[in-house]
Amino acid sequence: MYCLLETVDAGFAISRIKPLYKEENSTISELSSALGAAFPPCCSDMISSIACRRLQQHNPTRFLDRCATDADFSLIQCCNTCGLESAADRYELIFQSGDRSNQCFDRHDSEFCKRFLKKEDVWGKSQWSCDGSTAHLAFRICRKTCNFCRRDIYRTPLGRFEPVACGKPPILVPN
Repeated sequence: MYCLLETVDAGFAISRIKPLYKEENSTISELSSALGAAFPPCCSDMISSIACRRLQQHNPTRFLDRCATDADFSLIQCCNTCGLESAADRYELIFQSGDRSNQCFDRHDSEFCKRFLKKEDVWGKSQWSCDGSTAHLAFRICRKTCNFCRRDIYRTPLGRFEPVACGKPPILVPN
């Protein structure tokens, strides 16, 4: 059973469908790892909630502009303060042009990011990868190679991922 919710979150109007009960989340492993990131990074205030709130209070207009246009700020550094519930909508807007978006780039060279993606060299035994608990790091350092520039990263053939705080597993809401 589903219900429609409408929310206003940090200045962004959103609407979405949310289940009235929790689904078993076993389908995440069914997503193809060949595409790099199978789900979006978690949404928290990595620079701290206090810092994000101070930035928001100091210059609310600039804060909202960064939430709407700056991928690192909006989706990693102050994601929760920009609005957990609207993270998927901001992601879709920021990466509307996909790989052609000015926010789609790797901070390291392509060889470094290819090794990171394939878990080669020093990454072989590491827990760091494009998915999982370190996806937010992968988003910062190898965003393009890890395939985070997809406009539809929250939408899959199996359903839509809910934005979640860091430390929580991704939640897939079935179609």
